Amino acid sequence: MRILAFQKGNLMCSHHNVDRCPLRSSPNFVKMPKKSLHWFVLNNCDEDELKGYISEFKSESPESDLKTEFPPWFKRKIYRLERESPSDCTNELKALAHGPLDATSYTACIVNGVRFVVISRDLQRTTQNSGILTLGVDGTPFYGQLGDIIELHYLHGYSVVLFRGKWFNASLGNGRVISKKNMVVIDQS
Repeated sequence: MRILAFQKGNLMCSHHNVDRCPLRSSPNFVKMPKKSLHWFVLNNCDEDELKGYISEFKSESPESDLKTEFPPWFKRKIYRLERESPSDCTNELKALAHGPLDATSYTACIVNGVRFVVISRDLQRTTQNSGILTLGVDGTPFYGQLGDIIELHYLHGYSVVLFRGKWFNASLGNGRVISKKNMVVIDQS
């Protein structure tokens, strides 16, 4: 399974191979509506082809609300492309245009051999691995705790795994970040 690379707000998705998302806790959407999750994927996809469709939509409808009006426009556009030029319409585009079929929530996930565990499961253990780190565009480290792991299932067997995190203000010099021997501790008080 391959997942896209993006982070925005309290959701994050990393560009790695997901070995498995074991330990299913709930086979449905947990806290966010399907449309919001689908928009998050479309708006944060790194594929140039999708960015081209977003640019086309913006130029055709500059006053439109991108979040609510782009997904149905994109779906119509791809279905039209499939009818008129099937060889130009990939399964990936069709899957993205259609949107997620369903979603599964997990309490743990293994990415590139590293097991990530949501905080609610971690609280019951003596060893913990719900801490997450991502670098901002300027290289600034952002630290957080993993709140949810959501796998969106698409047509043709495609899927996207999203991580929802609780992020901490870890600005240098504020006394909240303690770094010792390759270990970072965030003072949450």
